Amino acid sequence: MEKYLAEYLRLSIEDGDVALDDEKKESNSISHQRDLIREYRKEHGMSELKSREFVDDGYSGTNFNRPAMKELLEMVKQGKVSCIIVKDISRFGRNYLEVGDYLEQVLPFMGVRFISVNDQYDSNDYIGTTGGIEVAFKSILYDMYSKDLSVKMRSVLEIRRKHGDCMSPVPPFGYLHSAESRKKLEVDPVASKHICRVFQLACLGYTTGTIARMLNDENIPTPAMYKNMTSEKRKYHIRDHVGYWNAKMVKGIIENKVYIGCIVNKKREVLTVGGKKYVDVPEDERICVSNMHEAIVTEEQFKDANKVIRRRGKEPAKRKRVRSDSVLLGKLFCGECGRRLIRISCTTVPYFKCEKTDFDRQCSCPRMRLGEPEIEAVIKKCILKETEKIGDWNHEFSATRLDDDLNKQIQKLEQEADTIRLHKQYLHEKLKMGYLDQEKYLGKVKTLRQKEERNTKLMEECRKSKKEIGEKIDILENTKNLQHITREIVDALIEKIVVYDIDRIEIVWRFKFIGK
Repeated sequence: MEKYLAEYLRLSIEDGDVALDDEKKESNSISHQRDLIREYRKEHGMSELKSREFVDDGYSGTNFNRPAMKELLEMVKQGKVSCIIVKDISRFGRNYLEVGDYLEQVLPFMGVRFISVNDQYDSNDYIGTTGGIEVAFKSILYDMYSKDLSVKMRSVLEIRRKHGDCMSPVPPFGYLHSAESRKKLEVDPVASKHICRVFQLACLGYTTGTIARMLNDENIPTPAMYKNMTSEKRKYHIRDHVGYWNAKMVKGIIENKVYIGCIVNKKREVLTVGGKKYVDVPEDERICVSNMHEAIVTEEQFKDANKVIRRRGKEPAKRKRVRSDSVLLGKLFCGECGRRLIRISCTTVPYFKCEKTDFDRQCSCPRMRLGEPEIEAVIKKCILKETEKIGDWNHEFSATRLDDDLNKQIQKLEQEADTIRLHKQYLHEKLKMGYLDQEKYLGKVKTLRQKEERNTKLMEECRKSKKEIGEKIDILENTKNLQHITREIVDALIEKIVVYDIDRIEIVWRFKFIGK
């Protein structure tokens, strides 16, 4: 079998701390890594070996979930790689546990030589031993360095925010990224006219809902529609390929300070370093930098428009109405267009309706105001009707399905997992004793690992189903003397509610046995 010398190159946003250091930026570039590796090959008489390059540009080294790395490791498993060369160990990976596992166990076992140029490490110098404390210590440092870079990246971004750089990959409606720098904005001559129109109407005293209807009547494209028409790369999903302006869109434009030349950054922030959960930042804590680009409207227009939409030309009420969310919010859908019904709460009795009827007078959606108490009473009646069958569910579903089917399936999967572990151990012993060649061993182990992954996934699904179904049965037990439906009950039992009119409502239950 023909084997390759693998050159692995990686660059990621982890190296963001080099943004202000041109020398360091160049030292970590893909081209620099390539030149360094090829110079090393030339000096050590490896230029004639057949090589293959693997490049991950823009991927973190904190894990091995990288396209080129996956391809490289797959070739290693197939025995197609004789040697791996990297600029330094951090290019291969920054997680010291995983990197150490590969350097000391996986690659030596597969007979793959590993060379790190800058670390002056060659696994051929450590045959029969480990790489020593120096390599292990460097791997730990790279791991810690990666985490430290996350903190540094936040500092760099904070500086950019305070400088007033545009941080969004997509410019606001009415603007384009500057041809000179994507950090700056310039006015879009077409979309900016629509922004002016919105502010003019607001200053004349029109409400956001009325402005939205006027924009729809004038066939002015929504921000998403406009970007779909003008952008070749980014496309937004629009239901039925027809977008409609609504009050929320209009309000978002009128309250956006970008249209008076300001850049507002740090509207959201991540909770923890390296985390993915974001929270909204209070308005007084956001970073606002003025005079960063050409304004579309004047500050006077901006203030007048905001005064109108906030007060509707009237003095604010002395007492604010306490807003309460409906237990059915987000669950109701229009039976014709499939859109979620919106809740109108600024009335004595809140109600739901299909927003499309406000913008498309030709649509076939039901033009009704579905009173909140009325629809809640209907849903409560349906739930109570289903709870009358709870005795049958407990006997038919819980006893038979849970105790027999799920428990037996879990037991069977656990037995199969034990068998797979024993089989892998048996194959490894045969390989060590020379009764099985490496290629066949790898093929058999790969098949067993795939089975093991499927088994683990199925086992988790079974246990999750068993737990969830038990919880739903408990909730249903508590609905026998139901006085009011709660959000917990609705979330537990109902996927969605499709409304055609008040006399025709379809409930999609979360479990197949409900509703039969």
